[in-house]
Amino acid sequence: MFSIQQFLPYASLGQVEFVVDSIQASIDDYKRNSNVVEKKTIPFSLFPLEEFYSFGSEVLYQPRHETRLAVTPMHFAAVSGKHDVVAFLLKLLKSRSVNDKHQEASALSLALYSENFHVAKLLLKRGAQAGCGLLINGLHAAARRGLKNEIEFFIKHHGVDPDVQDKDGATPVVHALRLPEDEARETIRLLFELGAVPDLEMGKRAWKYSDLARAMGKETLADELANRVLEEADEASDDNSSCTMTIER
Repeated sequence: MFSIQQFLPYASLGQVEFVVDSIQASIDDYKRNSNVVEKKTIPFSLFPLEEFYSFGSEVLYQPRHETRLAVTPMHFAAVSGKHDVVAFLLKLLKSRSVNDKHQEASALSLALYSENFHVAKLLLKRGAQAGCGLLINGLHAAARRGLKNEIEFFIKHHGVDPDVQDKDGATPVVHALRLPEDEARETIRLLFELGAVPDLEMGKRAWKYSDLARAMGKETLADELANRVLEEADEASDDNSSCTMTIER
């Protein structure tokens, strides 16, 4: 990679001008190439229904650990947790690409999914909308990480449908099923309280939430979903039982 420090000794006269011109050239170059798109392998699975299979009358679960996705430098920086790069790109692009309607996944959803919460906070401060993304959005990601405050904020203030579907038809409840069982229970309970429909069916085989939970080995949760126990208010619920980001808005 080009480094000003490497070339500075050779510009014995006019070093200040050399630095200024180099910075300007870099800025111009970044502006021209900041929205380049490339298919990259993201080191986590984004789409939960890709992990379920029917075998006769049974539902089988086989976790995946990566996803191929079209990303820009902003997306990749968000996944990588590079806060300074995201901040630079936001300033450079004047936030116009944060809510691009044509992106497969938003930088916000990728930052949340990869647990780079400092990046997610920055993106939200700069106007990122939780509902953006053709294949997946910020509410799916918040549900996956059990971020209760953000789930409520995205539904109530960003207007995201609590049953919004990703590219395969998975709702935030399905994404929440990937949490440890206790966290999944509390997150799903919250989604139901906020308007998610408990008896939706998923995929071509019309799987129920209880079918998916049972395939994942979460028997107690599966029974609770089948018996619609989680629709009942739980005053004893511990708000500290799941990870909360608590965005500074």
